[in-house]
Amino acid sequence: MGSRNNIKLGFIATASSQLYNNYKASNAFNCYYTGRRGTSGEWVSNNETRNFWIQVKCPDLVRIWKIALRGRETNTQRIYKWQLEASTDDVNFVTLFLAPNPTYF
Repeated sequence: MGSRNNIKLGFIATASSQLYNNYKASNAFNCYYTGRRGTSGEWVSNNETRNFWIQVKCPDLVRIWKIALRGRETNTQRIYKWQLEASTDDVNFVTLFLAPNPTYF
């Protein structure tokens, strides 16, 4: 996605929460990894450890052909269980992918 938020193109990222303004949802979709520096590189929830979410709203229907997910390297901040869901109405979601557990290496 070209710009940081990509609002001009209609892509809008939201999340259940964010730790600080440096850790906003749009960071997760901008293809940068800054290694724990927050700004422009990662999204962090505000101390949520269960049932938190992040989403990107696309301006048109899209076909998903590849996904990549990365958590921090430390044991307490790795992502162990996650799923990818999709919706066309923001109400009814369908699970597209349920990651095997554990998903770390």
